[in-house]
Amino acid sequence: MGNQVNTLPPEKIEELEETTHFNEREIKHLLQRYAGYDSSPSGSEGIPLEVVLNSPELCGTPFARRLTWWYLKDGTEKLHPTDYLRLLSVLSERATYEEKSKALFQSLDLHNEGFVRFDELFRLFKSIFTPALSDAQIVDFVQNILQDEDLRERGVMDYEEFVKLISPHELHEKMTIDLRLSA
Repeated sequence: MGNQVNTLPPEKIEELEETTHFNEREIKHLLQRYAGYDSSPSGSEGIPLEVVLNSPELCGTPFARRLTWWYLKDGTEKLHPTDYLRLLSVLSERATYEEKSKALFQSLDLHNEGFVRFDELFRLFKSIFTPALSDAQIVDFVQNILQDEDLRERGVMDYEEFVKLISPHELHEKMTIDLRLSA
């Protein structure tokens, strides 16, 4: 630990101020947290997926695994500093419903096709409704959703149709973490 990740160049920190919900002080604070998880000397190896998911920030967050996978763009199963900050930003209290719903949809759209299918929706609703509903009940629920006559194409759901399913309250509850950034 004790790597140099918290010394990102000023232009990178400025970019992160523009693309996340964090100011310079908060970015530096979160980068210090990141450095505690990335044990490489330079902070360039990234945080392993399981370390990210077991971190106090994300532990117990229902969609953490799905969202974190979406931010692991290089196939290494390690999260790098800028993606770590972007993930925390979308999960922060400051992120809007639209930001959260788009991030969730994109994380479910495994093939980047602009729609989600049965498997993705089943996993989503299983994470929301277990243990209240059985797998069989969730299967029936998802099948009914995907056979709705109002869908543009039966069997798949695009983003506009998806947001009609997810209440702002439910999304906020499942996708908001307390980052404890106040001074």
